Amino acid sequence: MIFSLLSCLLAIVPFGLVWAVCRQLRHIYRQRSLSNIPGPRSQSILTGNIGQIFNARGWGFHEAIAKQFGGVVRINGLFGDASLYVYDPKALHHIVLKDQDIYHETDLFIQGNRLIWGLGLLSTEGDHHKRQRKMINPVFSAAHMREMLPIFYEIAHQLQDTLSTKLESAPQEIDMLRWMSRTAVEIIGQSGLGYSFDSLKGDDAEHPYINVMKRLMPTLFSIPVARNLLPWFTNLGPASFRRAVVNLIPWKKLHDLRDMSDYMQKVSVQILESKRRAIEQGDDVVLQQVGRGKDILSILLRANLDASDTEKLPEEDVIGQIS
Repeated sequence: MIFSLLSCLLAIVPFGLVWAVCRQLRHIYRQRSLSNIPGPRSQSILTGNIGQIFNARGWGFHEAIAKQFGGVVRINGLFGDASLYVYDPKALHHIVLKDQDIYHETDLFIQGNRLIWGLGLLSTEGDHHKRQRKMINPVFSAAHMREMLPIFYEIAHQLQDTLSTKLESAPQEIDMLRWMSRTAVEIIGQSGLGYSFDSLKGDDAEHPYINVMKRLMPTLFSIPVARNLLPWFTNLGPASFRRAVVNLIPWKKLHDLRDMSDYMQKVSVQILESKRRAIEQGDDVVLQQVGRGKDILSILLRANLDASDTEKLPEEDVIGQIS
């Protein structure tokens, strides 16, 4: 095991040195180009302002820089790398809507999402992303959204019945935030994936997938340095080698992220296979499933099966949309 660890380190160190030099040169260029934009002081030489921005209790920091620096702020990232923090409405309109084709997500965003969720809409770009958007856009039309209303009403009535039953015996205090959260997840599950995560009956145990989703972002934000470093190693050797390196690093939170990503992948594949089998068996079987074939995943699968070879999405892309 020690020999394997040393081999991994010997393979990584040269790459790390090259990356550090390139990163520093990029940092110098970006610092010069953004030097006239105001921003907060760096909290740390290593992590900059990352720990303040990606913080569950960081709203005070966000509010402070909004008041002090305006709609465009220079933020210090990992090893002092400068980034823009933009929330000016007009600028965001150009970036997100009007000129979205000329603004690209950072490598950190794309590669980080790809590591956790696979090849979904949030981890692809260029022609690959356009193919995915073209395939999935029709299911978000007004006409299709109207077809989802019966699913929404059914779940809302389910919640109403459960709460009415709880209040039959005597008045009591009910945590409505928890129930609204459960209801929202079930609406997304049934209308989006044609899958039920929660019966909304009584105090049933939470589905493991929901528990993983709740833990995922806090775990990611709790290790900002690793979260910013990991995407740079996504192309280092085959996936099996990268997995072996992660397994050898004695870091519980990193292993937790690995296990959470594995579990989401496993559940996504199970849902996909179930939907595919139902479609192959015919409409009668589809109508008996959750979502009754009106869910986004079922429509996406049908569209993908009917698409030409040039427009068809590979299976890993479809799984990425689920995750």
